[in-house]
Amino acid sequence: MTKFKYIVFTGIKNHLRSLTSLMLFIFGVSTKLYSQDTFTLKDNDLTNSPNLNIGFTVFGADVYIPNMAFFVEGKLSYRFKKELGWIKTNYTYAFADRLEAVTEAYDYNDALPAEGTQPLRNIGGSFGLNFIKRENIELAKASFHFINRGRNSKITIPIRKYRMYGFHAGFEKFRTIIAQGSTTSYSGTIVEGSLKGTTVASGNATPMMNMNIISFGIHRQIISHYKLELNNGGEITNYSEKSISTVFADFLIVNSIQLDDIMVPMGKNAPNTNQNSNSNSSYEPYNYYRVDINNGVKKIPIGGRIGWEKIMLKPLGGMVGAEFGFRPGIVDPLYNLYIMMKIGFMFNFKAK
Repeated sequence: MTKFKYIVFTGIKNHLRSLTSLMLFIFGVSTKLYSQDTFTLKDNDLTNSPNLNIGFTVFGADVYIPNMAFFVEGKLSYRFKKELGWIKTNYTYAFADRLEAVTEAYDYNDALPAEGTQPLRNIGGSFGLNFIKRENIELAKASFHFINRGRNSKITIPIRKYRMYGFHAGFEKFRTIIAQGSTTSYSGTIVEGSLKGTTVASGNATPMMNMNIISFGIHRQIISHYKLELNNGGEITNYSEKSISTVFADFLIVNSIQLDDIMVPMGKNAPNTNQNSNSNSSYEPYNYYRVDINNGVKKIPIGGRIGWEKIMLKPLGGMVGAEFGFRPGIVDPLYNLYIMMKIGFMFNFKAK
């Protein structure tokens, strides 16, 4: 009689090529203690790993200094045959952000976004190529305790995994409000009306910012696809993992950063005009003028990020990911820092 105590997976070294390992794979790995005690590798065909993933981020947090946001996201990815590369698309939309947006004028120093404010949004896609693909071997270990013999017996089974390295590039259309603090001062030129061409300044503006971001980067992917079966005196226990894990680092550059116009108050206690009170010690009515602030704002066109994502490749599997970096934007490296975390699920299929 045997008693199963534990099973643990431990990484060994790359490219294990012992004769024992090869024989185990050729004949189908099955180690047998007695007629009823077996530890068997039932599936380790990496070519059967699901390569089409469609799903959603059900909750994400983008801790971004200009605009902290909570978001949802739709995702699609497809890995090419023989793991030569992949394509991905995503659509991100915030359901809670703009916490410090100025949308109404409460005093003379408030300027308003000319086009209003909208939730943070990001539409993008990327394309990757794998230039290095390795088959790594890790070992699954099981330990049996023989009560009647007073000794342990350990069984080891090699498991294959793919480890791949490559390059990728992508494009994103990113839109967010510049809202942190709500006290940034902007200067610009009036673009319409009788004061067209006049240079003015205003504080407390929270305009929308639009960027077209191009990314270039490197990545490492690990694909696991195995199923182990433990038969301990007729009691069957399965151990399996089907997943893909990606670590990446990107360089970001923009070909366009545009801030929406703002509406600046002129005529009543405004920072751009004389403050003349009438006989009742009140102020004359004032109007808002549309101001282009792009030439008055210094911008940094580059950024960078590192990140990690893991997808469980069951028919319906979980997904988790995180990013850290700084985005292009207004000149201030600390101002553009962000940390992103997300969790969701994916439908996974095997496609040609």
